Amino acid sequence: MKKKFSFRRFYGGQQASTPIWLTIYGDMMTNLMLFFMMLWGLTRMSFDTQIEAQKSFHTTITKTEVKIPTVREEKKADVQEKKFDEVLKIKSDMQGIRIIFDSPVLFKLGRAELNTDATKPLNEIAQWLTDVPYTVIVEGHTDNTPIKKGLRYSSNWELSMDRARSVVKYFHKYGIDPKRLVLAGYGEHHPLYENDTPSHRALNRRIEIYVVYREK
Repeated sequence: MKKKFSFRRFYGGQQASTPIWLTIYGDMMTNLMLFFMMLWGLTRMSFDTQIEAQKSFHTTITKTEVKIPTVREEKKADVQEKKFDEVLKIKSDMQGIRIIFDSPVLFKLGRAELNTDATKPLNEIAQWLTDVPYTVIVEGHTDNTPIKKGLRYSSNWELSMDRARSVVKYFHKYGIDPKRLVLAGYGEHHPLYENDTPSHRALNRRIEIYVVYREK
């Protein structure tokens, strides 16, 4: 004859019987609850860390001034003092922070060598990157204007890749761990706007630095 197992407890002087399966089930539910509470806590901590990183970056860029070309077509060659945050467009989401440079800030037309004036904004970003452990993806983009014959590059794809490489090499020289650095060249294939006006084409010529909340 099989024995029926149970736990016996006493409440107010009276004996109470609890089947063993019910006790095990209760313990399992308690452990599951603790597990999900731990996951929630870790997720919350990660979110707070992301917010702190965004605040840190925005604090850095608002303190700096650099020289950049004016937006107006008739004054492209002029240089004027502007706030650092006017050089950049900054977008942030749950995955990271995306920093967008207009190409004239960093490069001459059709070239991949960094301008002299590019060092100051890149130094500020590099300094901020040394304080965070995240992956840094540098993306090069162009408009759809074909490369002229006789130039160094045979396609916009090659030009965008070499521009991204120049920024990555600069960050590496500054001291950023190369394991954190990724480069990509997209040519004209990921435009922000239609290439239907000179101003839209100018906006499509850019470098994007995507700081991803993923540690290397």
